[in-house]
Amino acid sequence: MGLVSLVCLHMAGTQALSQQARIYTIYTSADPSYNERLAAKEVRRYFYLRTGTLFPMAIANTLPAGIENAIVVGTAARPVFQSPVISESFDITSETSGLGEQGYLLKTVSHAGGKIIIAAGVGEAGVLYAAYTLAEKTGVWFNLEGDIIPDALFTAWTALDALDEAREPLFELRGTNPFHDFPEGPDYWDLDDYYSYLTQLTKLKMNFVGFHTYPETTPHGAEPTVWIGTSDNVNADGTVKRSYRSSYSTTAREKVGYTNKRTSTYAYGASQLFETDVYGNDVMEGMGPYPDQSEYNTVFNRAGDIFNKAFSYARQRGIKTCIGTESPLTVPVAVRNSTTEQGVGPIYEGIFSRIKAAHPLDYYWMWTKEEGADLQPVADDMNVAYTAAKKVFPELVLATAGWTLGSGFDPLIPKDMAMSSINRSTGRTPVDAGYANITGRPKWAIPWFEADGPMVSPQLYVERMFRDAKLALEYDCNGLMGLHWRTKVIAPQVTALARLGWKQDGWSTKAFYTEWATAHFGPAAADAIATSFTEIDGNLPLSSIWSGAQGRTTGPGYVIGGGDYSFVAGLEQHRSLIQGEGNLERYDYWLNTFRYARSMGQEFDDWENLMKYILASVSTKGTMGVIVNLESHSRPDWQGPAAYTGEPRLILTTRRTSVERDEVLTLKARTLDQETPASVTLYWKKLGPGDFTVKAFTHVNRGVYQVDFPAAEDDMEYYVEMQSSGGQALVHPVTAPDINHTLVVPELDN
Repeated sequence: MGLVSLVCLHMAGTQALSQQARIYTIYTSADPSYNERLAAKEVRRYFYLRTGTLFPMAIANTLPAGIENAIVVGTAARPVFQSPVISESFDITSETSGLGEQGYLLKTVSHAGGKIIIAAGVGEAGVLYAAYTLAEKTGVWFNLEGDIIPDALFTAWTALDALDEAREPLFELRGTNPFHDFPEGPDYWDLDDYYSYLTQLTKLKMNFVGFHTYPETTPHGAEPTVWIGTSDNVNADGTVKRSYRSSYSTTAREKVGYTNKRTSTYAYGASQLFETDVYGNDVMEGMGPYPDQSEYNTVFNRAGDIFNKAFSYARQRGIKTCIGTESPLTVPVAVRNSTTEQGVGPIYEGIFSRIKAAHPLDYYWMWTKEEGADLQPVADDMNVAYTAAKKVFPELVLATAGWTLGSGFDPLIPKDMAMSSINRSTGRTPVDAGYANITGRPKWAIPWFEADGPMVSPQLYVERMFRDAKLALEYDCNGLMGLHWRTKVIAPQVTALARLGWKQDGWSTKAFYTEWATAHFGPAAADAIATSFTEIDGNLPLSSIWSGAQGRTTGPGYVIGGGDYSFVAGLEQHRSLIQGEGNLERYDYWLNTFRYARSMGQEFDDWENLMKYILASVSTKGTMGVIVNLESHSRPDWQGPAAYTGEPRLILTTRRTSVERDEVLTLKARTLDQETPASVTLYWKKLGPGDFTVKAFTHVNRGVYQVDFPAAEDDMEYYVEMQSSGGQALVHPVTAPDINHTLVVPELDN
């Protein structure tokens, strides 16, 4: 398909989409804050995606006379909400007086000229929550890996006339615990992945992210999330002068059952997804299989730089950040041999001094070890750390965490330390009842979104999230987080926990899945799909476990086969009910994921179909990590056919939805094709009507391509086109050029 025909298609599509009932002007007060401006732009973005009309934006401390339909965005104290056209029938002060800082208000006020929708937050984060909740009212759905924009036009305009929602969260902190250690998780995240992830957390109205750090004595080896050492080895900018070997997972690292296997040897065309033989994140670039001694500092300094940028971004959006180590502290041999006999106090001072200089941080959690530990030594270690933090980084709040709650710590550690734990038995056990006996301190419950044993299997646990969120509320916890590695395949339970952090009354797993299916696949098939997903929720066969090939180290996601997958046939029948390209693509992701799992049930006897279906569903770095697991853990010595025989695919694993002023965003595309694609092309333009500018991607290696956007000067929309070797044109998103990917620039007034 050529450029001219694509542009014509877009213009025709825009004209069709523009046949909608209303146009609103979006107002903020004069001199809006960063988050107020971002919230207003998000409202405009999502109404544009749902209607095809780009609403005008304006700033005003008082709404003008003769105003018609408007959406007013900002913190509740802004003077624009005291405009006579609002205040004559509505008092925002009284409406928000009972809400905390994170509270938000959505309210429609009628007046002679039309309707005014108020999207207000008590504080800065609340403004964003109001904007994203308003977007959800139009049918938009938010997941960790991206936005879901329904295929069908938004037409329920009268539903917006009845908006009257003032809400604050049930838990002060709501968020996630992405776990470093395996390729399916954040070990493969680059900076743009952090940005994208944190953006989606805010859209889910979550405000916490925390990372655990394994020490060097575990099978995982030391990780560079937290540097351990003394203050004299820290530079003023937080870079370090002396360190020890640490690493995140790469395809060459031989840890926890994974073997060193070059990605160029991956079978059935999977090698096309990886641009290097040793694949990992930006921190580990050029470091495979492990950094040598001259690179030890570089690994920590790169990690610190990423956390500086990512955690600064998080703070701007109201997200609290947390990292930490296991307790009692495991001091690396290289550090132990170079320190005096003063105990771990000076080392904790070094840890906290380095963090303070290197990057923002709100919480530091100290994990009891997976194998357990005696109570008193752990409490003593925590108290030493507490004293060190108060000395060098007094703003930092300390917390406990671990594989068990350890309620016995309560009388042994300061009351301003939070206490938390992940659920036992990889989430099968409910939230620990011991939380009910802990008083006078913050308490965070951490269910599992997925278990690590069956890492390469799909897992659905929406009903379990309700069980755990309900218990956390009963036990008076003020934090509710979920542990995970992957993102897309656990999307239902993530959104469920996010919503349960705000409202639990009237919860129904079937009702949740019905709303989820409607947003993802359209209303025609929603009830049938919701019934099927409700039935398999918590009951999926798990054909992989924590194990390993004979003579090799055990690890997560080893394929063992087995399980009843008869439910897949029913899901295949639902497909005929689905209409719309986006709806079909989203459904095919799940259908192919379950077909892949069904092939996994045959262990190694149906490996060709297993790879066929996972390559048909791969769309995130988490699933790329699953492929690494299959190749280097389940079948490390196996060499299958190299050729890709499936349908051509165009994959964007990382899609940010906002960029900063003058930022040059690099977009990476991963392709699967039986021969080299003829072309991969970016089409972009200013958000709204107009022609696309065309730019060719540069070939990186194998099936991987990348392109740089121009320096960000305005909100943009874009799509990517791939001309396959067989002459087939693919676009991403599949709804392009009618519904495209979008980027907003919060700092620009336009």
